[in-house]
Amino acid sequence: MGIGTTLQLLIEKQHTNVNELARTTGISAQTLYSIIKRDNMKVGFDILIRLSDALDVDIDYFCHGHSRLNRSQLSVSEQEYLHKFRQLNLSGQRKVHAYTDDLLANPLYLLIQPSCIQLDFYMLPASAGTGIYLNDDAKEMLDVPSNALTQKADFAVRVSGNSMEPFFFDGDILLVQSQTVIEHGEIGIFVLNGEGYVKRLYRKGNDCRLISLNLDYDDIIIEDLDTLLCRGKVLGKLENLSVPQA
Repeated sequence: MGIGTTLQLLIEKQHTNVNELARTTGISAQTLYSIIKRDNMKVGFDILIRLSDALDVDIDYFCHGHSRLNRSQLSVSEQEYLHKFRQLNLSGQRKVHAYTDDLLANPLYLLIQPSCIQLDFYMLPASAGTGIYLNDDAKEMLDVPSNALTQKADFAVRVSGNSMEPFFFDGDILLVQSQTVIEHGEIGIFVLNGEGYVKRLYRKGNDCRLISLNLDYDDIIIEDLDTLLCRGKVLGKLENLSVPQA
């Protein structure tokens, strides 16, 4: 399911319409209709931020079809910090992520020490760029907090590159459910001609390609002679865990 379909479902769920959303967000109705009609897989970060604000979902909703938070669950101070965060550009937001990750990696600052489970963790990363070899032997066990998301995962892999921004950033650790087939529009871990990738799958008829979410990257078109294997479906990313680099 692409971002356009997700947007259409949100508009219907919230009993609004494209013209009203255009007035609220400052995004032209023509642009919104185009996103919906084409069921775009790639939409600019600024547009996603404005849509998430107007529709009261976090930005993950447009990637996974569900939201981990809504504002009614946030305290006043949490809403204030979220408002400040959204005024930062991408570089500033990365610094906030890095600083909070450092704090959360230190048990001194944690409210509760979570229980843990172990997942296979591939030491060689999956590329969010031009492709990196994914080696079955280069893995170790990784302790991760036990929650509903991590319990569904079969393994974890680090992202390398920036082609999946703004959802996944270089160094993020992805939680993956092992499966050999995923649906059109879902994000997965793929091995293409021996190299590992994290990409969104586009498959309609004979047209198959791996899509980056970063608008600066071209699609990877799968040709007849290519060997493409799906290693699993990306469930989300592991939040607030410091892992040594390979």
